[in-house]
Amino acid sequence: MTSTSYFQTDLYQQKGATLYTEGKAENYWHVIHRAAGSINSSPNDMAKLVQLLLRRGATSSAQLIPDTAIDRMEISATTLGYASGIKTGYGLANYTSGYQDSRVTFHGHNGGLFGGLAELSYSKELATGYVFMINAGNWPAFDKISKTIRAYLLKDHQSNNPVPIALPETFKHLSGYYMPINHRQQLARSTTTVFGVMKFYSDDTYFYQQPLLGGIEPPGKNYAINDKYLIDSATGLPAIAIVDDPIAGKAVQINTDLFQQVSPLQVFGLLGLYGLLIIISLCSVLAAPVWGLRRIIKKIPVDASVWIRTWPLIASLFFFGLIIATSISGLFIHAAGTISALSLSIFALSIIYPLSVADCVRGLLKYRQQPISKWIYWYASVYTGLHLLMVVHLAYYGLLALRTWS
Repeated sequence: MTSTSYFQTDLYQQKGATLYTEGKAENYWHVIHRAAGSINSSPNDMAKLVQLLLRRGATSSAQLIPDTAIDRMEISATTLGYASGIKTGYGLANYTSGYQDSRVTFHGHNGGLFGGLAELSYSKELATGYVFMINAGNWPAFDKISKTIRAYLLKDHQSNNPVPIALPETFKHLSGYYMPINHRQQLARSTTTVFGVMKFYSDDTYFYQQPLLGGIEPPGKNYAINDKYLIDSATGLPAIAIVDDPIAGKAVQINTDLFQQVSPLQVFGLLGLYGLLIIISLCSVLAAPVWGLRRIIKKIPVDASVWIRTWPLIASLFFFGLIIATSISGLFIHAAGTISALSLSIFALSIIYPLSVADCVRGLLKYRQQPISKWIYWYASVYTGLHLLMVVHLAYYGLLALRTWS
C-alpha cells in the first residue's frame, strides 16, 4: 500500500481529496486517535487490503498474516453471546453484518469525520468485497451507496432461509422494557438509559424488538431455529441470545449490545422527569415576558413570588447548557479532552447547575411564610422538585463537577 499514510504527506498534498461539509471545504484533519480515523489512502491501495483479507492474510507471493489471525479478527469471541452462536457484532476492529435476509455475512469497517465517509467490506461466501469513499459528510447518501453495492453483489445469490420453529419459552418470557448496559461511551449513560430503552414482545413464532421512542420501522422481527439464539430477520444471521452477565446478571445480547430488563416505573419515571422538566421550563420561558409585562403595567413591585419563579428558570438554563455542551463534546474530541472553552464550560455548568438548584430550595424555605399565592408557591415547588430529581439522576451517573480533560 505504497500511497497510504497516517499523516499529511507530500503525496497527500499533491493528490489528496478535499473534504466538504455542506459545500464548505474542510481543513486537513490531524486526528489524535491514530490509527483510528486517520488513514490517507487510495482506492487502489484499499482494494489491496480487501484482497489480503479475502485471501486470509496471503498475497500472491507470501503469507503475511496467519489465516487464523484473520479468522479471529472477524468474530466477537469475548462477548457472552458468542458461546450461544451469535455471529454478528464487533470483532477485533472488524464488524460483522448482513444485508436484508440474505444470510450472507459481510465483514469490515466503516466510519468518517467531518467531510469524509468510507466503508470497507468483504464476504467470504461471495469471495468478493469493496471499498468506497465519499468526500462529503452525507450519511444518507453513504447508506444508499452501501446498500446498493450489497444488493448488486447479492443479485445472483440464492438464499436458503430456514423455517422458523415455535419460539422457545425462554424468549417468550422476555417481554418488557430493557435498557442498554454496555455503553460505548460512559458519558452517554445518563441519556441512553432513558432514550435507548427497547421494548421486547413476542407471539408464538416471532420475537419483536423496537426502541421505545421509535426508530425501527417496522419492529425487528426475529425467529428461532434452535433454543440457543434467534435469527435477525433483517440480516438472516444469528444475532440475539440470553446471557448471564457476571455483574448485571440475566441480560439479552443483540449483536454486541447488552440489554437488561427494567420496570415500567423506572422507564416512564425517567422519561417523565425529562419530559416534565422540559415542558415546565418551556412554559416558564413563554410565561416570563407575560409576568414581567403585567408587573410593569400594573406597577407591581418585585416580591418573593418573582424570585421563587425566576430561580428554577435560571437553573433550567444551566441544565440545558450542560446537556448541549456534553452532547457536542463528541464532535469536538480534542477540545473536550484538553483545557478549552468547551471542557471548561462543561466543568463549570456541571457545578453551577446543582448549586443553582440548591439556591432554589433555599429560596422556597426562605419565603415559605411570605404572603405568596399558594398556586405560585406550589408551581415553584414542583419545578424545584424536578430539578432536585435531575441533580440526583446526574449525580448517579457521575456528571456533576465533570472534568473531561486529562
